Amino acid sequence: MAGAILAVLATAVLAISQAVLGLFSVYHHAANVNGSLFVRDGDSTTYVSTGDIDAMWLRDSSVQAMSAMHNRSLVRGVILRQERLIAIDPYANAFYRNYTVAERKFEVDSLCYPVRLMERYEGATHDRSLFDDRAYGMLHKILITLSVERHHRSESQYRRNEHPIADGIGLIWSAYRPSDDPQGYNYNIPENMFAAVTLRVMAHIFTTYYHDRPEADRANDIADGIQEAIAQHAVFSTTFGRIYAYEIDGLGHAKFMDDANMPSLLSIPLLEYAYDPVVYASTRKFILSPADPYYFSGRFAAGIGSPHTPDRYVWPMSLVVQYRTANTHLERQHVLRELAMSGAGDGALHESFDVNDPRKFTRQRFGWVNALFQLLL
Repeated sequence: MAGAILAVLATAVLAISQAVLGLFSVYHHAANVNGSLFVRDGDSTTYVSTGDIDAMWLRDSSVQAMSAMHNRSLVRGVILRQERLIAIDPYANAFYRNYTVAERKFEVDSLCYPVRLMERYEGATHDRSLFDDRAYGMLHKILITLSVERHHRSESQYRRNEHPIADGIGLIWSAYRPSDDPQGYNYNIPENMFAAVTLRVMAHIFTTYYHDRPEADRANDIADGIQEAIAQHAVFSTTFGRIYAYEIDGLGHAKFMDDANMPSLLSIPLLEYAYDPVVYASTRKFILSPADPYYFSGRFAAGIGSPHTPDRYVWPMSLVVQYRTANTHLERQHVLRELAMSGAGDGALHESFDVNDPRKFTRQRFGWVNALFQLLL
C-alpha cells in the first residue's frame, strides 16, 4: 500500500515538474502569444511576465529565470532588463513591458533577488563579462537605496504605508511584504535576513570583480548592523520559546505570524542567513500551528497562507518551503502528498488553494511558485 501511494505521489510531482518545464519552453514565441512567460525584445533584454498578470516583477522574474538557467542568453537578457528597471526606479517592484512602472511598492526583497540571480548566473556559466559598468551601476543604486532606508525618517523621500518606528536601529525599512501587501510594522525580519546575505554577496562582487573596497566595506557594515539588530530586537520569549517576530517597529511592538511568500520565517534556512537554530526551531513550531493566524488546516492540506488570499487558502509555495526545511522523512512525504492533492487537473501549482477543496484556487498561471518548485524539489 505504501509503495502504491509513493508511486502516485511520484507521478503527480513529475507531472507538475514537466508542466513547469513546459512553461519555460514557450519564451521564444512572438511577444503577442497568449501565456508566454519569457519574451526576447529587440533591445537584447528578456521581459518576464508573472503568468496571468502581464507585468514583470523583479522578485518573480529572478526566480523564474533561475529555473531557466539552461538557457544562458535568456537569463542574461533578464539580468540586462533588471539592470535597466532598477536604474529607472529602485523603489518600484513591478514594471510593464514598455519599462513604465506597474507598481511602486518598496519591498526589500525586490532589490535582493536580482543580485541573487546575478550570483546564480555567474556560478552556473562562469561568465564574468556580466560584471560590467551597467551591473556596477545597479549594485551601487541598490546599496545606496538600502543604506538610505536604514534611516528612513531622516533620509528617505519615499512616503507610503509609514508607521511609527525607532529609526536608525540597523534594520532596513520597507513598506510592503513579498506578497505586495502593506506591512503592519515597517521592519520585516525575513526580508532583512535576506538583505543581510545579499549584501555579503554584493561585497564579494565589489571586491572580486570591481576591486572596490569602500563599497564592499559599506555593504558588509550594513549586513553586520542587520544581524546585530535582529539578535537584539527581533527575538521574543513566548509560550513556544524564544522565536523570531515577522515584523517589528523597534519600539517594542511585534507581529507574530508568517506569510507564505518567500522570504518568510519558514524559509530562513534556505536564505543562507546565520540564524539561531534553537530560535528557528521554536519559530517553525509556532508558525506551523494554529497559533499562527495564517496557518490553515483542512481535509486536503495544512500549511501557511497569506492575508493576500482568502481565508483557509494554503499556498503551495509554503508547502515547498516546508518540504525543504523538514527534519524528517515522514514530514517530507506528508507535504509531497499535500502538493500532489493540491492540483486542479492542469498539471501546475497555483498561488493558493482551499484546504477543503483544491478545485478552488487563486491565479490560473503563477510562474513564481512553479519556478520555486523546480528549484527546490
